Amino acid sequence: MDLNSMKKKTPTTGWFTFDSSGVEIELTYESPTAMIARLERCSETRNGRTVLNQDKMLEESAALIRSWRGMTLARAAELMDLELPTDADLSAGVPCTKENKLALFSESWGFKQWLDQKIVALSEFVAIERERKRKNSQTPPSGGSPAASNAESAAK
Repeated sequence: MDLNSMKKKTPTTGWFTFDSSGVEIELTYESPTAMIARLERCSETRNGRTVLNQDKMLEESAALIRSWRGMTLARAAELMDLELPTDADLSAGVPCTKENKLALFSESWGFKQWLDQKIVALSEFVAIERERKRKNSQTPPSGGSPAASNAESAAK
C-alpha cells in the first residue's frame, strides 16, 4: 500500500468560525510539504544569506483564505486599527479581496495567529468534511432526495 498514491488531488478546504461574532472563513489546509514549499518560494538570497521575503510570505499566507462571510466593517475595526468616517455603515460587509485579506493578515495579531493555527489542523478539516458528507448523504424518511423533500415542504 502506497500512501503517496492516495493523496488527494484537490485542496482540502473547510469553513471555520473565526470567533463569537459569527465571522466564518473558508480556509485551505496546508500540509508540511506545502508549507516548506511556501517558505522556499518566499525565501531569497541576500549577501550570501537566505532570508524570508516578508511581503511575499504575507501574500502566500493570505491566499490560503478562500472566502469569508459575516466580516463587517465593525468587526474589521475590532481586529485592526482603522480610522472610520463618522458616517460609516458599520454593518456593511467587507469583501474578501486580496487587499482586505492582506490587511487583516498583516495588521491583526489575533487574526494571523488564528489563521496560522487553523491551516495546519488537518483533523479539523477532516471533521468538517465528514460532517458535510454526512449532511449531504442524509435522505428524508420518505426515501426521496433532500431537495425533493424541501420542495414538498415549501409547497405545503
